[in-house]
Amino acid sequence: MDVIKLIFGLILIVAPFVLLIWWAVRFQKRMMTRAFDNLLQIFTENNVTLRSAVPQNKAVLLRLSGEKNGHNIHVYSEYVGSGKNRTLITKTELLGINSPAEFTLYRENLFTKIGEALGMKDVKTGDDEFDKLYRLKSSHPDAAKFFTDRIRNEFVAKHKLFNGTTTFKNNKLTLVTYASPGNKYGLKHYKNTFELGLLFIEKKVSSMGGHSPVSV
Repeated sequence: MDVIKLIFGLILIVAPFVLLIWWAVRFQKRMMTRAFDNLLQIFTENNVTLRSAVPQNKAVLLRLSGEKNGHNIHVYSEYVGSGKNRTLITKTELLGINSPAEFTLYRENLFTKIGEALGMKDVKTGDDEFDKLYRLKSSHPDAAKFFTDRIRNEFVAKHKLFNGTTTFKNNKLTLVTYASPGNKYGLKHYKNTFELGLLFIEKKVSSMGGHSPVSV
């Protein structure tokens, strides 16, 4: 009887953890399936021609590829960090883009303010409202030429839903969103970021104008 009681007790202790793990796995799968369906819809709404689509499997969490205006677009999700710092991010890559210089764009936050106080250099676009909300990092002031009046206006209008970074390097624009498009909150942020990214392939850099950039 004592052995039976011991086994029954162990089952009562272990069962909740097993059920929790099972629920977490099922929840993650549902989230990624929902994210996949949402991304397919975003592609359709923005007239992006779908080239390939891979839902969650053992190799990848999610991956879609498409094309618009002659530019290849790749979207995929991955985990970064480990332990409590493990975070799901969604990356959108737009290829074949020309820019006067490499750059990274961040939304203004506590860390960028600290960096500014410590003397870290930003590129200013000359648009006071945009420059107040974002930090444009580049080794060359011509990076500001990449941001047309329309692009700056859209980034200002949607700054509350911009949750991530925009980086240009090696003719590739990468937008990173720190939210999953599998839930309403994350979908709103991702859709906003994706549509902002598409603005960069509407015009050639050679036709871009706007305020004269200054480096500070």
